[in-house]
Amino acid sequence: MADEVIIVEADPRWGEAFAIERDRMLRVLDGSVVAIEHIGSTAVPGLASKPIIDLLCGFRTFDEATAAVPLLVAAGWEYPEDLNARIVDRRFLKLTKDGVRTHHAHLIVHGGPLWDEYVIFRDRLRASPGLRDDYEALKRELAEKFRDQRDSYTASKGTFVAGVVAGTIRR
Repeated sequence: MADEVIIVEADPRWGEAFAIERDRMLRVLDGSVVAIEHIGSTAVPGLASKPIIDLLCGFRTFDEATAAVPLLVAAGWEYPEDLNARIVDRRFLKLTKDGVRTHHAHLIVHGGPLWDEYVIFRDRLRASPGLRDDYEALKRELAEKFRDQRDSYTASKGTFVAGVVAGTIRR
């Protein structure tokens, strides 16, 4: 199955893959985006991950984020209607190659609470090898348990992520 949850060893090329797509998105969005950050596990050096690059795209308003969707779809991004109907705080798009996910884009308000959560989580994992290793162990365990259930895999990481962001999980 092309959408299985499979964790691979960290790849130093993930940063370059982010930069290439960030630059392409900046051209497509032509000044409407305030900032684009590399988030998620591929943004943390040494952290094993699903090999999917996550881009956090910050806009001045949620309406501007929503208005960017057709521009990205025209540039080859996919907009899963069913998933986006269930989320209210962001717009989610994915990029695939030969039926395999390669990138996710999270379109949100720059500097808002969700922006801060994504950046804080990434930065705390980058700053703490012990925290990074704990997260990797959890991801591997959940990937084994939920190999064919991507939503369950993601939801099961929520308590750990929230604890890191709140500062109650440290290492």
